[in-house]
Amino acid sequence: EANKGVTLKNCRVDGNVTSFGVAGILIDSLGPIVISGGHANQNSAYGVYLDNSAAADAAPKSITISNFKADHNLGYGIHALSKGVISLTDVNVKMTTGASMAAIDLDNHWLGAGISLSKVTSSENNGEGINLITNGSLLDDAALTRLTPDKISIFELPLLSIKRAVHDR
Repeated sequence: EANKGVTLKNCRVDGNVTSFGVAGILIDSLGPIVISGGHANQNSAYGVYLDNSAAADAAPKSITISNFKADHNLGYGIHALSKGVISLTDVNVKMTTGASMAAIDLDNHWLGAGISLSKVTSSENNGEGINLITNGSLLDDAALTRLTPDKISIFELPLLSIKRAVHDR
């Protein structure tokens, strides 16, 4: 069946040096992408690069990462592009050394799918900790209070409105 997607379980990807400068784990799919368990450490480019944004059918495809670590990568620790929900749970990214790159960079601005982060940490990185680009629902005041500048360095608001009442209609 077409577009079934990609699932990785308990993968360990370490120390890859690539002349193309892409990623330790690179997945370009037209279906959902799931990574469960494992790590991507000390790669000469991104730790993880995931993209299913080219899926053309009506149902957006999600990206889900759980129980995963990305340490000491040269580019982004985790970079994900999707038209569907991007969900990270129990994810730790640290010591990303790419100049001016976020340790975690998530972009699903095409539709209103949103981004979900639970038990996600980003520390000791050269660039921003977490960069979110989305047209999903804006965070409520309680969530904003919890997400202090040392936890999320950049939060890009959608173009519809910076006012939650207008945007979330």
